[in-house]
Amino acid sequence: MPLKTFPSWKKTLALLTGASFLCLSLGSTTAMAEEASATVVKLKNIETNRYAFSTGDPAASEGGEGGWLKSPAIVGADANYYNRAQWYLIKRGDFYLFKNTQTNRYLFSTGKPAVSEEGEGGWLKSPPIVGADANYYERAKWRMIKRGNVYLLKNKETNRYLFSTGAKAASEGGEGGWLKSPDMVGADANYYNRAMWNIIGFE
Repeated sequence: MPLKTFPSWKKTLALLTGASFLCLSLGSTTAMAEEASATVVKLKNIETNRYAFSTGDPAASEGGEGGWLKSPAIVGADANYYNRAQWYLIKRGDFYLFKNTQTNRYLFSTGKPAVSEEGEGGWLKSPPIVGADANYYERAKWRMIKRGNVYLLKNKETNRYLFSTGAKAASEGGEGGWLKSPDMVGADANYYNRAMWNIIGFE
């Protein structure tokens, strides 16, 4: 009587499932280790006095949303409401990831790459910065360019700067929330120094 064998497709499925689980487990463990050793910072624009602020629901898992098309906006809030203006600063080679401590979302640059510096002539049509649940296509990686005591943040893939739009915040917390806060965009240049940031907590 022949021995009963495990059907090959079931073996394959089991192996794939096990491998996927292992990858997810390792990825989760790596992310937790990175966050545990990361510096927590706040990004405050020198011209608008607004913080880079992560809106929307927390991301349930790394890459679970499958893209950034429905990712919530990053806005310029006048205060650190509910600690949503706090970011893990995670170094990756010559670049940095900014992962929000409350929403688990990355500072992410959308839109087409900028062709040249100041080629677009302003920021009115600049693509939005969003809070993505993963580093899709390396668009969550930023180069930190020091200028005196402040920094420009230039995206690795789009060559766009993190840029603060809207009116200058009059006071810390004076707006009482972020529902009417202006969106952050990815501008092709540092117009009026609105792409210059104090990175609070980073030395």
